[in-house]
Amino acid sequence: MSSETVKRILVSLLLLMGSCALADQFVDLPVCGDASLYVPPIASPGPAAAPRACPLPTARTYEPRHRGLGYEILMLESQACFVPDESFRLLDSLIDQARDSLAARPNREADWQEQARATFTVLGATLVDNGFQLYVPTETLGDALASRTLAGGGRHIADCDTSAFLYLSVAESLSLPMSMVEMRLPDGESHDYLRWTPGNGPALDWDTNGRAQCRTPSGLPAWQGRSLSRDEVLGYATLLRGESWQKRGDFDKALADYRTGVRLYPLSPKGQNNLAWIIASTAAFKTPALQAEAQAAAQRAVALEPSANGLDTLACVKARSGDFAGALAAEERALVLKPGDPDFAARKHRFTALPAKDCTEL
Repeated sequence: MSSETVKRILVSLLLLMGSCALADQFVDLPVCGDASLYVPPIASPGPAAAPRACPLPTARTYEPRHRGLGYEILMLESQACFVPDESFRLLDSLIDQARDSLAARPNREADWQEQARATFTVLGATLVDNGFQLYVPTETLGDALASRTLAGGGRHIADCDTSAFLYLSVAESLSLPMSMVEMRLPDGESHDYLRWTPGNGPALDWDTNGRAQCRTPSGLPAWQGRSLSRDEVLGYATLLRGESWQKRGDFDKALADYRTGVRLYPLSPKGQNNLAWIIASTAAFKTPALQAEAQAAAQRAVALEPSANGLDTLACVKARSGDFAGALAAEERALVLKPGDPDFAARKHRFTALPAKDCTEL
């Protein structure tokens, strides 16, 4: 008997015993977020996959049946960019289809790992059957559910977080032990995937972009690779809405959403950074209380993730309070991590100019 045959037998036995941790010593699962995982259908860049236009609000005539996480996120988004009834109707349909498929599958009393894989597979297939194609980035759940005409018969788009919202909507309706997980990819981009955790034992991770099981990399900072609570997911969605407000120039609403977002999801370095940045870069936000708030948020962001972007924000916060020596020191640290960045270099020049300038009016 060959060593490979022995390995396959051992793996099968371990999986039957429900021991993921030991099985992973023999099975090379791809790392969550690995682009080699991504599978068709994949939407092509272009106008058909662009963020949707925001229609004028109209009176609602559809009464959503499933008022769980997906519904709450759509209602949250709709305050910034009206989500029409058709999107709520599609959300209900996706949940119903997935529930029906899960109820009809054989061997429903399988062990938890088989149940997890079967559930994730059914949910992914439900999206594909309804014309969803992978598209990074899909900015909002409303963008994901909007009707489109895509190559290959595609009708909708989704990426890691918007598809996670859809999976979680089904899971919540069935009280399944599924949660969203956030991590940082090697290129600096954020990535979200899902985790199935039965009780306090082992877990199974799943990448929705690849519709496949994956593994969380070892040695991640404390804020990464952890299962998010429902409130943290809502905080995540609120922070996304804050970005929408900021892009439109509605800084007061963006500031309010960033505050709410970090209250619900305080371990989000991006959320803390965005809160600090909008205060440091907006001329109207100039009170001592706001400056103190920005300083605290920037320090939390850098403590969670000492990135070049976080240090750049910290530099601008210090400059806004008149501490240009501290601003220069922070900006130089940012440039060590990201040498030659033109924006960082330009801000460093502002801090050393006569007179020195902060990061407003950029």
